[in-house]
Amino acid sequence: MKKLYSVTLILCAACCLLAAGCKEVSEKELYYDATVEPGRIAASGYYEIYTMECCVIFKAGFLKRYVGWDIVAVKLFNPVDDQIISYTPLLYEADAGAASPGDQVSFNASPAEIDGDTWQTITLDTPVTIEASRDYWAGYSVVTMPGINLLAQGASRNYGNNRISFNSGISFQKASSNFLVRIIVKR
Repeated sequence: MKKLYSVTLILCAACCLLAAGCKEVSEKELYYDATVEPGRIAASGYYEIYTMECCVIFKAGFLKRYVGWDIVAVKLFNPVDDQIISYTPLLYEADAGAASPGDQVSFNASPAEIDGDTWQTITLDTPVTIEASRDYWAGYSVVTMPGINLLAQGASRNYGNNRISFNSGISFQKASSNFLVRIIVKR
């Protein structure tokens, strides 16, 4: 019986090595705010028309176990009932702890049309490999509509890593909102 077990174990190991180098393909959804139920999601908006960028900073310490993985998608929530809103996902890379984002490393050329009261995962046109000691500012660009609350906010506490820009990413300021932005990483 021991021989049969040893032979089976050796065959399984050989198959694993031949099949993909024993490297398991993994995908994870990373986020700070765990709010998922539409009834608990708040929203805000403005009475002026802005091209806004809302970002959540995924800090280097938070991402340290994912160094070498790729950020392949951004997941967003449209809080507006029965209305499709166009959100354009974006991703910046910055030095850890920087007060402003560095270079924009991924920007989809076309916005994603997201149905009302819906989460949607949007694949990035350009995946980005996570580097050590780097923060990643993930978010979206959206054109506000007067009186429409289209910036989704979660119920969890604000981790101080939410930023907003009223002028297309030229300057960001801290936001008291806890934006619902998630990233999908893949090994």
